[in-house]
Amino acid sequence: MPSAPTGAVLDPLTGVLSWQPTETQLGDREFAVRVTDSRGSFSGQGFTVQVNGTNTPPAITSVPPTAAGVGQPYRYAVEATDPEGDALRFSLGERPEGMTVDELTGEVLWDAPTLGTHTVEIIASDSHNDLNRQRYTLVVEPTAVNQAPRITSTPQGLTGVGTEYTYTLEAEDPDGDTLNYQLLEAPEGMAVDAVTGEVLWDKPVAGTYTVAVGANDGRLGGAQRFTLTVVDNSPPRFTSEPIATAVVGGDYSYTVEALDIDGDALSYQLTEAPEGMSLDRFGRVQWQATDEGSFPVEVTVTDRFGATDVQSYRYLNKFQAQTKPKRAL
Repeated sequence: MPSAPTGAVLDPLTGVLSWQPTETQLGDREFAVRVTDSRGSFSGQGFTVQVNGTNTPPAITSVPPTAAGVGQPYRYAVEATDPEGDALRFSLGERPEGMTVDELTGEVLWDAPTLGTHTVEIIASDSHNDLNRQRYTLVVEPTAVNQAPRITSTPQGLTGVGTEYTYTLEAEDPDGDTLNYQLLEAPEGMAVDAVTGEVLWDKPVAGTYTVAVGANDGRLGGAQRFTLTVVDNSPPRFTSEPIATAVVGGDYSYTVEALDIDGDALSYQLTEAPEGMSLDRFGRVQWQATDEGSFPVEVTVTDRFGATDVQSYRYLNKFQAQTKPKRAL
């Protein structure tokens, strides 16, 4: 056997090839075998064996609301995790007529619940078709019941080391109840304002973290789970010098230039400027002023991790000096 992974054995008499891969041998592994006759002539064959790890089924982690009211839409945002990070799809097994689930988001919806006791089965499956089920009993009462809040905002899942991470939770409650916000799972140092829902981590540390946040109306709650990745990141830096003077009535133009050594895409924003001044997505500042004076201008450049640099300057707008005509002698 000219080449083979460590541990592979070929019986020279029977031609039986045996191999027990280890955890360190996942992926594609190349084999080359050869058969030789008594005269020394031979023929070879090469092939690839793909080694996959043992797949773990997903787990449904959310708790379903088990009460509903006639004529009151029923919603349940299913939360599930997969140890290998596989994309998940959701479906319904046993369920009452009219109930649906979004196969990508896992949101269960029943617009018009009917009176009685109903069995509901939620199925979460991964890309290997391994699955897990959640079965529960839903009781629909003749009168309206309290409904759980639902988180509607989308978190940013990427930030840089040392760059302050913020995420403002937004949620809606079908009954209009006042909501309190909480962190259910978070890295050390992360906090949330219970009233405003602002999640803050002022000094992120490199790594990958699972974050779970919740909104609670005092009786029921809704949750959201996401992965936050923190990487080493260098903030962008301005490389251009601003044009600080112009003439009243003339067109002012300044092309902002910035460099990010990590090659991140950059976005620009005018955080302070006189009325009418604009900044496009390419970093071009433009203005046509009609008044003389000195105006503060501040431009902020941001990379995809939220790291920023700020350029502040004062823009002077003045009338053009008039040149007296020469008198002929």
